[in-house]
Amino acid sequence: MSRISRHGPVERHRLDSALVSAGQGADPVTRAQIATFESILRQRRRTTSGRSLRDEIEALTMPEVGDPGIFASGRMTDLLAHVIGEILPRLDMTEDVLAITQAMLEEEIANQREIQDRIGEGTP
Repeated sequence: MSRISRHGPVERHRLDSALVSAGQGADPVTRAQIATFESILRQRRRTTSGRSLRDEIEALTMPEVGDPGIFASGRMTDLLAHVIGEILPRLDMTEDVLAITQAMLEEEIANQREIQDRIGEGTP
């Protein structure tokens, strides 16, 4: 459990220090990105009291899914197949990395189909 100081959790102080350290000696683009990130954090701090640093970072970095149905098994296999057929060939990857990535995605498609088959078998 983090300690609370008059300025907020110790975790915030660590993040602030890390951002300052990252900005020192950085190029102008990186400094601008850090400044933008700090601005977002300050804005979030005003609206999110009592949340942990982890919660705040997750809220900033994790996409909000408006329709969780896109992760339904049938839809997921369609998306993975699209990635294999349309996106992977366009990526700048070595053949080995491409082959491994494609194999992993194909394995996930097979796993999803197996799960759906098991669910279907259990349905009267």
